[in-house]
Amino acid sequence: SDIWEEELVRLNSSGFREGDRVRIKGYAMAVGGKANINERHSADPSMNFTVELVQAGVGLPEPEIVTIPEMNTFDPTRLTGGERYQCRRIRINDVHVVSGTWGKNQRVTIADKLGNTLLMKLCNVDFGPAPDSEFDVIGLGNQEPQFGPSGPIPGTGLTDGYQIWVTRPDGIIIPEPVSLTLLLMGGGFILSVRKR
Repeated sequence: SDIWEEELVRLNSSGFREGDRVRIKGYAMAVGGKANINERHSADPSMNFTVELVQAGVGLPEPEIVTIPEMNTFDPTRLTGGERYQCRRIRINDVHVVSGTWGKNQRVTIADKLGNTLLMKLCNVDFGPAPDSEFDVIGLGNQEPQFGPSGPIPGTGLTDGYQIWVTRPDGIIIPEPVSLTLLLMGGGFILSVRKR
């Protein structure tokens, strides 16, 4: 655990911020359908991967709007489906929580109006109380195997197991009630008419 803590300090000492453009150099290997940059399970410093700043403050990419059925589709060409959206910033609109425990580092199942479901992980920060109505979610597309009592179930997670990781509180967007929005719009219209 000391080696792990030292590694986290090394990687986090850079002061990089969300929205910086970086270059990562290291060893890569295929793990469960992903390219995994790693240190080959070695504490040897020559195996360390590095993270270099290319440009600070570039900003985050606009999230791509996808649906739960799109996320749950396997497309070997990677032109659509869950494979395409892995590691991409995505947005899924009009969902609600159907099961799970809401909170930091917890997983919940979300569903759309048609009952299509997707796993959502709330990562690393406090997200406040669970929404009690429909909401939109912005996060990173991900894919993980299914887990059983003994760990990952072999053969899962290669063409399924898609999910969304929410990494910041503003990734949970609760739309304003329609009546309030219409009231504000109507009030603005009345003020505009009175000014004329």
